[in-house]
Amino acid sequence: MSNFQVYRAVFDREIPKLVEILEMENLKNEIYRDAFITLNELVSHQENKDMMITKGLVEIASKFTLWDHIDVRREAMLLLGNLIIFWPNIFRKFVVHYERKRKNKSKHN
Repeated sequence: MSNFQVYRAVFDREIPKLVEILEMENLKNEIYRDAFITLNELVSHQENKDMMITKGLVEIASKFTLWDHIDVRREAMLLLGNLIIFWPNIFRKFVVHYERKRKNKSKHN
């Protein structure tokens, strides 16, 4: 995806394209931050929230909560908070899934 496509996705506010950006590696922190800012602006609409959860943004955003850049980390946490507050069952599944992964990883180390 070119820089033009990245900025177009942010400008056009296309959730699937924003998800693609967050799944890409080695982009500038500002690009990830801007994608999260845009998603945080869109999350207030229920149909957008449904699409975000379906597209896997709970898991994607959770990976960014450990990011080095504080602005990216903050925006990822804000999005997570907005997604899980109305979806407690999804959050429970997510926590159980990651707890199992963590336990399995510690068994192998």
